[in-house]
Amino acid sequence: MNKIHLNLEDIEANYFVLMLVFEKQALKQGWSKATIEAVLKEAKNGDYDHILKTLKKYCIPPLEEDNN
Repeated sequence: MNKIHLNLEDIEANYFVLMLVFEKQALKQGWSKATIEAVLKEAKNGDYDHILKTLKKYCIPPLEEDNN
């Protein structure tokens, strides 16, 4: 499974918003609904820190644009 380009560190929000942003970005990058649902289900099996840690496991920082 590929990781999505998303920096969750930049998002100061509750767990619901984090999961919504994750889902939106994953869909944008071609993830299937089933794959996203599996990740979100895994994330929901704990507290806020667990959710954040789980989502981060599937994210990498966005690609930096070449400014040259």
